[in-house]
Amino acid sequence: MLRNESASWSQEFLRLGGYNALLTRLNEILEVEWREEQHDDQILHELLRCFKALSTSSIGCFALRSSSPTPFVQLVALLYSDKKPGEVATRQLIVDLLLILFDLYPSSSLPSAGGRPRREAWESTVSIPAPSNLITLPVPHKTFFSLIRALLLTPAPPPTESPAAPVSPHAFIESLHRPRIYKTYLQELSDICRDYFWVFCHPNNTIWNLADTDEGKVERPRAPGGMTGGVEFEAMGYFTTHLKLINAIAKAAEDLGHPKEYEMSGYRFHSDLFASGLERIILVARKASTTYYPTLHLELARYIVLVGRSRYELPWTVSRLIGPPPTALSKLGRSSRTPREGQDASSSPTKRGAPGFVGIPSPKTIEPIKFE
Repeated sequence: MLRNESASWSQEFLRLGGYNALLTRLNEILEVEWREEQHDDQILHELLRCFKALSTSSIGCFALRSSSPTPFVQLVALLYSDKKPGEVATRQLIVDLLLILFDLYPSSSLPSAGGRPRREAWESTVSIPAPSNLITLPVPHKTFFSLIRALLLTPAPPPTESPAAPVSPHAFIESLHRPRIYKTYLQELSDICRDYFWVFCHPNNTIWNLADTDEGKVERPRAPGGMTGGVEFEAMGYFTTHLKLINAIAKAAEDLGHPKEYEMSGYRFHSDLFASGLERIILVARKASTTYYPTLHLELARYIVLVGRSRYELPWTVSRLIGPPPTALSKLGRSSRTPREGQDASSSPTKRGAPGFVGIPSPKTIEPIKFE
C-alpha cells in the first residue's frame, strides 16, 4: 500500500505518526523471545516491506533518515543472532534496506561533499529549510563509509540458550591474535555456502575478468525457466545481494581516497575482509553455475576490480583462477578459453601450470628392434 499510494497520502500517514508506529511494531516483534514462523515472521516480513516501500518517495526517505541508524542497527543485530528469520526472502529484505542507505545518503547531497545540502522535494521552495531537514549523517559519523562500516560491525547478540562464559585468553595468546572484524558478517555468507552446498558443483569455473565481460548481456532480464524459482535460485539471489552490498561499500571506501595505512581506507577494508575469511567464500562461490547465476559471477568480477584499484594484493589461490567469462557473455572480439561446466578436469584452472612453466616432454615412440 505504501508503495502504491500518492505522495500526499504518504505524507499524511507519516504526519499522523505512521513511521513511529512501524518502529514500535518492529521493536515488539524483535523482542519476542521465540517468534512463530506462521505468524510473527510473516508480520516481520511485511514490516520490512513497508520500510522498503518508504524509500520510493522523498517524504519516505526523510522519515527513514529521521531515526537513523534505527532500525538498521536492530536489523543487522537480528541477522547476526540465532533468532534470524528462517526465510531467505526476509533476510534479503534486510540486506536490501542496507543498500537503500546508499540512496538515503548520496555523496553529492552530503555537506562533506562540498555541495549545497539538498532539500526534500515535498518542502516549500519559498521558506528556508530548517537545519533538521538537511541530509546529514547520524552522529558521530563524518562519512557514509563510517556509518555503513559501523553497521556491519554491530556486535552479535549473545546466544539465547546456554550463553557461553566469557573467556580471557593468556597474554601471549592474545598478542598472537589477528583481528577478524568482519567475521560475524561473513558468517552469513559462509552459512549460505554450507546450507546450499550442492549448488557449488562446477569446480572448473573461473573468476571472470571484468574487462572481458559484457555486463549488459549478464544483467539483461531473462524469462524464468529451468532452475529459476527454486530455493537454490532464491538463496543465490540473496548471496548476490550481499556481494552487491560489499561492492557498494568498497566503492564508498575508495571514493574517500585515503592512503592504505588509514583505518577507513579501501585497502584496509579489503585487508580486513580477507583476514575475516572472504577468500574461502570467493573460492566456493565461483563454483556456482554460470548459466543460472551469471549475476553472482559478475559481482565477483566487480569486486576483484575494486580490490585491484585499492592496491591490495590478491591471494594466489584467488588470482590464479581469474579468467575470461563464457563465450556467450564475452565482449565482441574477446576470445574465451573458459572451460565449460562439466569439462574434463585436466583443463581446469586449478590444474594449470604457472606462467613460464615448462612441462616434461612426452616420450617418443620407439619402434621395436626386429631380428630377421
